[in-house]
Amino acid sequence: MKGVNLSVGISGEEIKLLHSKLRQLDFDIPVTEAQREFFGPATRRAVQQFQAEHGLKITGEVDERTAAAINAAIASKRVPAMTASRDGSNSASGVPTRSRPLGASQENVVSPGVPVITRAVPGAAAPPPALPTAPRPPQTPDSRMETMIVRGVVRQADGSPLVGATVRAVDRDLRHEEPLGEAITGTDGRYEISYTADQFRRAEKRNADLIVRALDATGAVLAASPTIFNSRPVEIIDLVVGGGKYSGPSEYEQLLAEITPLLEETPIADLTEDEQHQDITFLAGETGQNPQRITFLILAHRMERTTGLLPEVFYGFFRQNMPTRLPALLLQSRRALRRALEAALRDNIIPAKLRDDIETTLDALKRLVGRHVLQSIDTESSFPTADLLRIAGLSGEEQEKVLNLFIENEGPVEDVWKTLRQDLRAGMADELQFTLQLGRLTGNNLPLVKALHDLRRGGTLQSLRDVARKLDARALTELVNKSASGEDGGIPPHVPGATREERVANYVNGIIETLKDVFPTTFIAQGIAKEPEVDLRLARQALERNPNLDLNEPLPADLVLTGISTADQAKARGAIESLRREIKMFPELDHKRLLEAPGSTGTASTRLQNPIRRGVAQFFANEPDFEFADTHIDKYLAGRPNAFNGIAEEER
Repeated sequence: MKGVNLSVGISGEEIKLLHSKLRQLDFDIPVTEAQREFFGPATRRAVQQFQAEHGLKITGEVDERTAAAINAAIASKRVPAMTASRDGSNSASGVPTRSRPLGASQENVVSPGVPVITRAVPGAAAPPPALPTAPRPPQTPDSRMETMIVRGVVRQADGSPLVGATVRAVDRDLRHEEPLGEAITGTDGRYEISYTADQFRRAEKRNADLIVRALDATGAVLAASPTIFNSRPVEIIDLVVGGGKYSGPSEYEQLLAEITPLLEETPIADLTEDEQHQDITFLAGETGQNPQRITFLILAHRMERTTGLLPEVFYGFFRQNMPTRLPALLLQSRRALRRALEAALRDNIIPAKLRDDIETTLDALKRLVGRHVLQSIDTESSFPTADLLRIAGLSGEEQEKVLNLFIENEGPVEDVWKTLRQDLRAGMADELQFTLQLGRLTGNNLPLVKALHDLRRGGTLQSLRDVARKLDARALTELVNKSASGEDGGIPPHVPGATREERVANYVNGIIETLKDVFPTTFIAQGIAKEPEVDLRLARQALERNPNLDLNEPLPADLVLTGISTADQAKARGAIESLRREIKMFPELDHKRLLEAPGSTGTASTRLQNPIRRGVAQFFANEPDFEFADTHIDKYLAGRPNAFNGIAEEER
């Protein structure tokens, strides 16, 4: 591999040779890249790691100098010893390190002010000798002047670099520490300290028993490593300040690092998936990343363009199943948004540095409501809730107040309505509640909502219960057709039907079924108010021929109908069945009295004038808000003296 320049995207024999050499140096190359002889993200990471271990410029590309170093490492079978932080990053590069051989024991140090370091523990089972080294040469005066290095990264617990900190390295003896050198961390938190054996207090000592400490401007220790006994010529020690644990790059950061080299300067927000460009498919195939996560990354960067907020924030929301449309996202409650970000941080989906900015981020999202929800006129980004607020008659200021109250609310929703009744113009809270209820009922069919709201303004409807009481299927169908705009007439797309008429019928039926679920008593009252038609003359004749007939039992097959014409016998049986149903519904009904009432001997069918049915119907008319569920009738009536108005005393 001489005179080569290999980088991401190249394939062929040179990459096959590169993979072979990297594997000899114990780097893992995935099958997906090896089989294709392809220089992909995993190969780039291995090259970056090798460059970091050998003090080369970290580019991820195999230039002439890197190729020479790889060849030399293969020839000598020696690779500089290193330590790795718990997150699998070496301190000089921040890129993942390769796994140690199985059987190697590790010591993970995580305590206040102590770094996260992985080293072989003295006395533990030794790893297999993958990379043997030559015996140490005898120590000479010249060898004591050979330069040794300790380098690493100092991070905050959130993973951000600690800039401008002083890092000191010392050689520890039994009761003494000898300074070896110090450095100031750069903008990336990195440091490097060089020293020689000549600085050791004991002349016979060949390697330092190394301790590294990070200090603030006053000299106070921010973090310190454990003692690295018999340290190697090159040691990599990362420190974490604040007693926390650095859990490594977040999912967002890793995904970004994976796809960035493949973008060819195309902005992430401009990536797309259509007939002309299959960007997501390509990136998923090249990196092995989940296509949905790549899609979320693209959407997050588009959100950044629109809002100015960090794309990491939106990526965290999307990974927690929050809406990917901005108006819908902005209408989520503050509590839901906070929980989503906290979960994304806990699972290391987004960078830990965002933890301290959660409330600031939520405040910024709140300020976007007016522009992106209420004032949006773009069809693509409009949201039904904003239109519902306008239909309710709220001013722009009132609309923003309403949305912010609902978004900010973390208690019972009743608290919001209580505040709105105090803050909005008189009656507007009720108008709003009715309109939002209509939105839920109709599936946000805005033309139908407006038509129903107009009926309220005209006095026909006062509440959602009135929709159930006063509008039957025919009336609702007429409203849907009259208010329709466009081919679908505002009917939600999920409503089935081969023709528009079928879809309207199914849509209206769905509305009625919903109303039945919400107001079952209203529909029961409507059914009770409809008196059944019964041919009392035929019923009386059938009962006279069957004096022992028990109307609480099913009719016998041998019902005696002698003397009743063949044409009327079926009607007579039907009349008895209707009478049976009435008795079953109202057990205290005196049916004999009904049969003796004036008109019962006539020839035409008549409505059964059941006084109990009429009394119950009148009760429901007096108490339209009565509900059967969890209601004790005696307690209910105790506080409602007018419940029996219009009902005869003996029938109450």
